Amino acid sequence: MKETNNTVKQIDFILDKIRHDLNITAGTMKRILQIQPEITIFTPEQLARFNGKNGNPAYIAVNGTVYDVTNNAAWAAATHFGLTTGQDLSDEFASCHPGQPILNNLRVVGKLVQNE
Repeated sequence: MKETNNTVKQIDFILDKIRHDLNITAGTMKRILQIQPEITIFTPEQLARFNGKNGNPAYIAVNGTVYDVTNNAAWAAATHFGLTTGQDLSDEFASCHPGQPILNNLRVVGKLVQNE
């Protein structure tokens, strides 16, 4: 048990050092750490299925990252100020949320890739 505690302390120390060296906020670090080891890759067509309808989760993509907004109050009914889930909203977020710090509070579920 003592060895496990030391390992956890070492990992915490390393993560704090990385956060400090990269000059990123704790919220950004939390979002980075929420990325699943096996990242899900979404095409625009696949992302469209995650529109919050018929029991599906509600996902959005911003700058190539796919976020889960299913339980986010701002995205009630899978919409937010006329925007709907299941699509790439990079341009819309850039104009409404410069720097997009609001995304730090959302769970990352994958990456969006464009069809070739």
